[in-house]
Amino acid sequence: MLSKALLFIMEGSRRVGRHLPGPGRRSHEGNVRHFLERTGGRTAPGFIEDQERQGDLRYGAATVRWSGCGPIAAANALYALGRPAFLPDVVRELAGDGAVFLGAGGTSPYAIRDLLVRQGLSVVISTEEAGFDWMLSRGDVFILLFHFDRKKRINLHYVCLTRQGEGFAVHNLDSRSRAAFVRGTFQEMLSAMTGGKGRSVLLMSIADGQ
Repeated sequence: MLSKALLFIMEGSRRVGRHLPGPGRRSHEGNVRHFLERTGGRTAPGFIEDQERQGDLRYGAATVRWSGCGPIAAANALYALGRPAFLPDVVRELAGDGAVFLGAGGTSPYAIRDLLVRQGLSVVISTEEAGFDWMLSRGDVFILLFHFDRKKRINLHYVCLTRQGEGFAVHNLDSRSRAAFVRGTFQEMLSAMTGGKGRSVLLMSIADGQ
């Protein structure tokens, strides 16, 4: 119930934000410069792993370091499926239609879904954790939104999951500048990601829609 209420608030803020002047929406040129100068936190083969290095990139009223995990997860999913994945471009799109509380509150997952669909991808979203193992068994690229700490209700984080053998690489999980690796059931994987403190909000399955 809490997750559904939270998603309702996030999507409502996104829709209101479409009609408000958005600070930072004209910062694309500066974002491109800063991203290229700092190498974008990229490690081979090209996923963005370290959000902490993106502090100079503006995301609406905030920065990518503060609330840019949604754009990073979207860019990583696009990269994984062979679509254009230049982070400043993704930030520009989501800052204009997707930012929660003008970016200070993160990103609406439905805006991320719409961005991915515009790139020709097929997206399925579920908030029912009981079905996550079934979803994970039938795909290779996912975006997960979760509470990093159950006690902190607004401590949300997006990660991109890509299949790696018997488990998944977890991109941009923390500040280690490399992907984490998890395996097992969804609950086992979430526990490994969060030290047993995490709580899921939704899982987004992403596949080539062509």
